[in-house]
Amino acid sequence: MALTVVYDPGNSVVDKCGLGVKMISGTIAFDSSYDSGGEALDLSYFFPTKVFIVIIPSVAGYVFQYDYTNKKVLVFWHDYNGGADAPLIEVTAATNLATALADVRFLAFGK
Repeated sequence: MALTVVYDPGNSVVDKCGLGVKMISGTIAFDSSYDSGGEALDLSYFFPTKVFIVIIPSVAGYVFQYDYTNKKVLVFWHDYNGGADAPLIEVTAATNLATALADVRFLAFGK
């Protein structure tokens, strides 16, 4: 399905860092059916040259990773049933994240 993205007013694509590096912040909300391989978050409109970093803090036990190549947000969780040293695993397709992940903050820098 899709993310709902709300950009913070007043700081959208502001060159606060100097040297042409810009930042944008806002919230993303996940829907009721997570797409395997991540949800689209294309920031190239704001950063046509390059996205340097997208920071998304963990929420409600979920950990996020931005896929810079495919422009997607991937969601991971801890698989405690897999053993003491089990790595994070991606949320399975069609998982309903709408309630747990309604207003996830993000901050991005680019050029």
